[in-house]
Amino acid sequence: MTAANGVVSTRIIRAAGRLAVVVLGGAIAVGAGIAAIMAVAAAETGDTGGLPAPREHFALPDPAALDGPAAEAAYRSVRPSMLAAYQLSRDPITRRYPSWQRYNDVPYLSKQHGRRYVNIYANPAAAYGDFELGVGYPPGAVIVKDSFSVAADGARYPAPLFIMERLAPGASPATDDWRYTMYLPDGTLFGTTDGAGSDKVAFCADCHKKAETGTGMFFPPTARRR
Repeated sequence: MTAANGVVSTRIIRAAGRLAVVVLGGAIAVGAGIAAIMAVAAAETGDTGGLPAPREHFALPDPAALDGPAAEAAYRSVRPSMLAAYQLSRDPITRRYPSWQRYNDVPYLSKQHGRRYVNIYANPAAAYGDFELGVGYPPGAVIVKDSFSVAADGARYPAPLFIMERLAPGASPATDDWRYTMYLPDGTLFGTTDGAGSDKVAFCADCHKKAETGTGMFFPPTARRR
């Protein structure tokens, strides 16, 4: 479903254990992208028919390919609703991260995050801007990726928020002392390391351990860094 200007304002709610999307305002027309995004959203709420915990992010099968200016415009159009929804989680990081440095100049498609457009923010403790030259991340370092989806028909949708927090040495050996947290587009907690839904985000650590940078980090494409 798309509004007249190509933007869909959604509220994701649960009813009788199922996922529903309420479209708010605008002239509504049927768009081919909604079915794919609804399928991904249903999977990420755990509404997967009893399947095991995910091994990777559920991916949008045919995302729109946007150039830099178009990706940034899309982000600016959905960012207010993204932030408002993430903050419903009451996680303090969701209020802090928008003021942190963004390390990409425009959103870029991330294969590791389900072929969504992502932005990377980090707090000062992370020194994320060293990129591959980084020698490590101290306890208290926080890296945040917010994300949104753009369907082939141009409709834009808020997507999950991904958080990495560096813990004290030995706090979580299985994750190399990182806490991984994922919030759904409505602010609902999908999972957090050693907390609720921990099994659903276990694949995050497995994926980051495979990063070729040797830091456990995936970085923006070189052309998109700042």
